[in-house]
Amino acid sequence: MNKNNGYEYDLLTGLYSRWRMRQDLEKILEHGGNRVVGTIDVDNFKNINETYGTRMGDNLLKAIANALRASYPTSDIYRISADEFGFILSPTTYS
Repeated sequence: MNKNNGYEYDLLTGLYSRWRMRQDLEKILEHGGNRVVGTIDVDNFKNINETYGTRMGDNLLKAIANALRASYPTSDIYRISADEFGFILSPTTYS
């Protein structure tokens, strides 16, 4: 089976997808453990696309994804909607 079955990874950013975040959260709830979970929403992203075009908007989303990966290399980072990202930090990341 293809590693990216169309659901596990976001094709634009390469981050995990919303579907994968849901699966990971279900596992955490089932097995327990301490985690920090959060979301980041890019304010006024629609204006960026309308003003500068979708190519620039896509480049911005990729840059945000890269910055999140660089800032939290041992954490799970997700793109959960067009302009919204999620994260699950392990205890070692935030302790």
